Amino acid sequence: MCCTTRGRPRGQRTTGVALQLHLACRLLGPNEPLDLVRQVYDHPFVIPWIRVTTMQPEPATQQLVGQIEEWRAAGVRNDVELQRIKQQVEQLKGTAQRAYAYMLLGMIACLRDDPETMRSNHETSVLLDPTNKVVNDNYCTSLLATGFLQEALEREGKAFTESGENPDYAPKYTGALFSAGRIDDAIAIMKKTNTEIVGDTHMTLGQLGEWRDVLADCEVSDDEAQEAIETVYATMQEHGYYFHADALDYCHDESRSWLSLVVRPAAAGGLSEVMKLNDYLVEKVASGSYKAFETGALVARFAPVRSNNGG
Repeated sequence: MCCTTRGRPRGQRTTGVALQLHLACRLLGPNEPLDLVRQVYDHPFVIPWIRVTTMQPEPATQQLVGQIEEWRAAGVRNDVELQRIKQQVEQLKGTAQRAYAYMLLGMIACLRDDPETMRSNHETSVLLDPTNKVVNDNYCTSLLATGFLQEALEREGKAFTESGENPDYAPKYTGALFSAGRIDDAIAIMKKTNTEIVGDTHMTLGQLGEWRDVLADCEVSDDEAQEAIETVYATMQEHGYYFHADALDYCHDESRSWLSLVVRPAAAGGLSEVMKLNDYLVEKVASGSYKAFETGALVARFAPVRSNNGG
């Protein structure tokens, strides 16, 4: 994250290190501060501390985040409750919690299949509190939940790098890599940071090795796996579906092993809609060249949502 000495938005707490940098820049003269900033921010113990020292959500805000995150994780939504929560969130815009207000609005837009509004609100939340890990992570989660894998990877990768490869940032990054089928990259980050669990899953490094073996046996690279998975989400998006639940699983029988991706678009309520999406996916795969599908390393399909509590 680029360090500047410009004023912060009202309500965002200035860290002790940032204040020292500001005073040092005032004393050193016009051509020296940037070098000082680089030296301090390049120090491996400074960046992680700065990155995590930001305003935390108040209990009421945390409760709203928890409710929306529960629906987002389950791939379902409750439109009546979302509207009620949205009205509460709008009131936070004029408070010190306004970065979280826009983050919440981005999460709500994610559930409502509105990627343009989702991005706009999440971008605003990041601008209001650029060093806030919660804000950045939620943006990435919304991107993943709407099928924009590459954007999520770029944001989490940037945050991980700018944190000085802080292990606290590894689980979210490896989770995004895993969702995109980049198993080799996920394993490399886990080994580098001594991370034991992949993202929000309960999968260990050893278990992830079995997934890598499936792709390696079929000579499928991370790029080829990601290309195939992104094709599934592109099919969904081209027909107006974004918010979804998904499951990438390891499967095997007596003769072989493979990876299975099941995607459940929240707005595709009927079986007929899901069947149409599967037909579109077959057509798209047949018209291209996707090694992960052709070798049987990856099998993908759309399925109806398992439950929808009031959606």
